[in-house]
Amino acid sequence: MKFAVAIFTWNRPHMFDLSLKHLAECRGAQHIPIHVYLDGGRTSESEIQNIIDKYKDKFAATSLTCRPVNWGLTRNILISVQETFARGYDVVCLLEDDVLCSKDFLEYHKRCHTTLDFEKLNLLAIAGYTKEGPKAADGMNPAEAIFLQQWYTPDGVSFRRNEWNLVEERMKDYLRDPIGTLNSMKDAVIKAEPQRQDMWVGNMPKYVAQAGYIQRIRAARGMKIVCPCMSRCQDIGFYGTHEPSGLKVYTGIDPYDKENWKRSHWYTDRFQEDYQWKELRFI
Repeated sequence: MKFAVAIFTWNRPHMFDLSLKHLAECRGAQHIPIHVYLDGGRTSESEIQNIIDKYKDKFAATSLTCRPVNWGLTRNILISVQETFARGYDVVCLLEDDVLCSKDFLEYHKRCHTTLDFEKLNLLAIAGYTKEGPKAADGMNPAEAIFLQQWYTPDGVSFRRNEWNLVEERMKDYLRDPIGTLNSMKDAVIKAEPQRQDMWVGNMPKYVAQAGYIQRIRAARGMKIVCPCMSRCQDIGFYGTHEPSGLKVYTGIDPYDKENWKRSHWYTDRFQEDYQWKELRFI
């Protein structure tokens, strides 16, 4: 199984550096190629390339693709994953520049993709992140516990080629007309999962960005996401375009200070930097 990691960055080189450092420390990183996609308009190509070069010996291969103008996170993610699969991989893992991985992150994803029956379980993807959810049963190693979720979780998530094809089916339409495309999916989504009515307010869709689009792809087919009870990712995005705290740009706050990680809206207290386990089991 050919596995790669696609990494997306724009204006957070300090976080990108820390995120890449954590990925480089994952067990098995030396067997994994990484492909970095820099959106245009903020951080220079040379600055990102210098960061990649610090860790390039830790990976099987590295590449950097720079967008000539600012595409925005949604377009950069969707097109970048499409381009990564076009390189011939069977599995692509998506990693934003404000996400830190545990040392078993790659082991966790590979085990899921090699042991789980995607067709039988009706799976869309494997998530590496958990903020809240069920906990492992008493006496069970929490690091071994996984569960099925009817919600798309984008942090540290991996797709197989077949399932990503479902995302690509309407991707051109969505990128051209996101509101119209999401509204055209409404009936199918609510028929499959009536509780998803709350993803619209009247005729206006909520969660219009790429995660909301993929969530509707999942919901329209009643598909599920595998999540770990103990998160293999930590979201430290305490500044950036979508950060509700109001910190939109870097102001010198140290991203290496773990207390600052807690400023992130998506910070989880279920993250450890390493886990030991022998198998993964559904709770």
